[in-house]
Amino acid sequence: MARLRVCVCTSYSVSVEPRAPRHAVAVANLSDEIEVVLIDCIPQGQPRITPRLFEGVRNLEYRTNYYPYRGAGRARLLFEKMKYWMSRQVYRTFGSLRAGALSTRAMKLESLLLDAKADVYMGYNIDALLPVSRAAARVGAVTVFDCQEFYSDMGQWQTGLDRELIRSVERKYLPACDLVLAASDEMADELVRFYGIKRPLPLYNVPPLQAELPGEKIEGFNLYWRNSSINLSSRGLGDGLAALSLLPPDIKLHVQGRLSEQGREELERRTRELGINERVIVHSPYEPHEAINAASRYTVGLCLEQSGCRNHDVTVSNKMFDYMMAGLPVVASDLPGLRDVVKRSGGGLLFESGRAEDLASKIMMLYRDRELLDQTAGRARGFALSEGNLDAEMKKLQDAFSALVNSKMKVERQAIQALSI
Repeated sequence: MARLRVCVCTSYSVSVEPRAPRHAVAVANLSDEIEVVLIDCIPQGQPRITPRLFEGVRNLEYRTNYYPYRGAGRARLLFEKMKYWMSRQVYRTFGSLRAGALSTRAMKLESLLLDAKADVYMGYNIDALLPVSRAAARVGAVTVFDCQEFYSDMGQWQTGLDRELIRSVERKYLPACDLVLAASDEMADELVRFYGIKRPLPLYNVPPLQAELPGEKIEGFNLYWRNSSINLSSRGLGDGLAALSLLPPDIKLHVQGRLSEQGREELERRTRELGINERVIVHSPYEPHEAINAASRYTVGLCLEQSGCRNHDVTVSNKMFDYMMAGLPVVASDLPGLRDVVKRSGGGLLFESGRAEDLASKIMMLYRDRELLDQTAGRARGFALSEGNLDAEMKKLQDAFSALVNSKMKVERQAIQALSI
């Protein structure tokens, strides 16, 4: 492969955005002839934490866009918030798309991307799609975008204007991408149906291979649910609590993630109402590289996503794959994305999303039948080791990236030859 410069851009910090840094390293590992520049976005005044996986990758340069935040740069934040509201008003009035209409993080990205002088631009998160696409078009570069969510239908927290804006951005720029990535097969099919694009490459949010597990489990039958934040939202914790109240008293539920004061009050109130406050144990967040060890201590992993938005229906949470790598059988909502992984792996049971009674009955099947529990746990771990791991998924990315770049370079060589005749 000839000398190549690749710019990977995420509108979040790499410390909370796992796909962008993983993909950047996978591309860098293809060849020493590839120079990778990774640009992330961090609130002004916040520390930058370099991921461990960057260690020893000499052909990767890490740059950061510091954007104004409430805790620092307030004058600039006020100015950029005014630009944000103006950009949204321009869209409402004229239908014109500007990067700042989705977030203040994206306002400087296009100029930073152009400064990278790349041959390939790879974008992560929806507010990066527009600046990445425009920068690539200006210099004639290859464009790759990662649809790790179905961004135009993410749930009730989105406003109607947000959905409309995102649909407009996706409708305009996704078809022009040379390669689109998706977080599941179901997501890939839905993007084809919705936007008429070439089928994206599905890449699941899987963990690195972990050949050995700690082997120390908490005594008893312990359910485990984790999320970036703990709340009784569409991630289904409320259903988990209701199901726990229907289960034998020796079954406990462990929940892990960030817990706000409001979230704590809500959780404590609900567990008191159900009479299970002594059976719900809350754990503070873990370091990302400890995800598998953290999960391995428990008996059964819970994926409780509720239906109601397209994103929940077609994505697969990374917690599913972490549970399996940790050797836990899973009990998961019977939604298309989750269903496919559970059936393909044989590593769990499905319940009707939103029905606590059905969730409780599936947990009881594993509680009463220890042979079934061991079998599903073994299948889950086997699936994780054979295909549900980062090595397997990054090989797919590397193959697709190499094929794309080689195809583009061949076309360019043919065009140069034609001009010289």
